Amino acid sequence: MKKISPKIRQKLKIIPNQILQSNILELSNQEIESIFKEELEKNPVLEEIPIFNNFTKENYDSLFQNQDEYDSFFSNIAQEDEVEDFLIKQINESILSESKKDIAKDILFNLDHKGFLDIEIELLADNLNVSKATVESVRNFIKENLNPRGLGCLDLQEYLLFQIGDENYLSVEIICNHYEDFLKQNFKHIKAQTNSTSESFAEAIELIKSQELQPLKDSILNHEIIIPDILIQLNQDQQWVVVENDKIMQKYKISSEYLNAATLNKLSKNEFSFVSKNIDKAKLIFDSIQYRFFILKIITEQILILQDLYLKGVQKHPSPMKLEDIALNLEIDISTVSRAIKNKYLESPIGIISFKDLFGIGIIKNGEKVSIEVLKDELIYIINNEDKTNPYNDSQLKEKLDKKGYDISRRTIVKYRQLLNIKTANERKYEIKTLH
Repeated sequence: MKKISPKIRQKLKIIPNQILQSNILELSNQEIESIFKEELEKNPVLEEIPIFNNFTKENYDSLFQNQDEYDSFFSNIAQEDEVEDFLIKQINESILSESKKDIAKDILFNLDHKGFLDIEIELLADNLNVSKATVESVRNFIKENLNPRGLGCLDLQEYLLFQIGDENYLSVEIICNHYEDFLKQNFKHIKAQTNSTSESFAEAIELIKSQELQPLKDSILNHEIIIPDILIQLNQDQQWVVVENDKIMQKYKISSEYLNAATLNKLSKNEFSFVSKNIDKAKLIFDSIQYRFFILKIITEQILILQDLYLKGVQKHPSPMKLEDIALNLEIDISTVSRAIKNKYLESPIGIISFKDLFGIGIIKNGEKVSIEVLKDELIYIINNEDKTNPYNDSQLKEKLDKKGYDISRRTIVKYRQLLNIKTANERKYEIKTLH
């Protein structure tokens, strides 16, 4: 977790409202939690309360029809827990029977740091006094349904096969029957054994290389589970509902005892001054965080107008969108938009997305702006389908893209080819030759 700078901590006592708002605007939920925890130690009027006492549908009556709808909306918000707790929570909320949930938890407890099962299935079945088939069925459920997917695979070979699925028959054959040769990069031998064409073989190898190497990533192992700041969902009328994930704020409040004492003049002059000062300080933090949510919410509402199809899953890539677009529509500074989206995440129907990833410049195709990602897809498609013995150079790639309606320079094509880690025509041609 990123540390809150001492500069921010020290200034909490003395800086004006607007400066504090500006600082808190760019903080993540984890950083705000740190501010509350530090303030809790220093400020006697601030109290921590159990979150379940204060986080109910009543807070959002205008958005949800009933408690079930509310619970469903918030059920999958990631918590800042240990990774084991995060996974067990998913098991507890799954459709497995209670007995199979117990088996699933035992499987989770026997995963290694990469997410692979670190015990023989037969031994696990004996320890649990169940059949091997039962353990296998639960393990398959974990692989296919838990986040991240692929947990519980026995090794890298199984994990690669799980990821590839039925996407490419030759890739599956290579991993199933030529795995050791693949690890040693004996590609010539594999190609000869599979009797495959240069094009199909290169495609199969590229697909394998593009897969992840372990289910549990370092970010998850370090407990940096992403906590979304804003949640969006479509209601029954297919209208967007935008809700702030303010669980952290709901864990804290200003003490009623101190408020009543200050209001009813039950304190001495010095006591009143001390309590009032701390109440004002706590209120300033709450107000600044409320301002942060307000700005982030109105930015989200503007994003939903521009990225409606993408966030509904209809469009493959986000539409071109700049910070200036949002700033102009809301009549606020670009710097405010930039700070507000920094290190923030959005929970949407297509998953958790970084706000930053929704912004990007566009490129002209057939007179209209399209996402750079569309150009990248076109470039990958052209290169994947070229004659591998006579691959296209950058000028030829430009000609191909010109015919598709793109208005771009050769220099731009070189830039995105390099960003995609695609080699030059000569390098691609040499690679194919070495496979023969």
